[in-house]
Amino acid sequence: MLYHIKSGVAINELPVKLQVSTNTIKTHLRHIYSKLEVKSMQECLNVLDVMIEEAYGLNA
Repeated sequence: MLYHIKSGVAINELPVKLQVSTNTIKTHLRHIYSKLEVKSMQECLNVLDVMIEEAYGLNA
């Protein structure tokens, strides 16, 4: 799901693209926000960018 969001797919398009309900998308986003300790999609994407940079050593 984060891959699609990071690739530019709008959140309201995800249920169709992933063949799940809107409630499933909302639940997953709520859990992701909780695990990443963020409150918005922008914060989530920022944390994801940092995680990717650290994982691939792009910040070194």
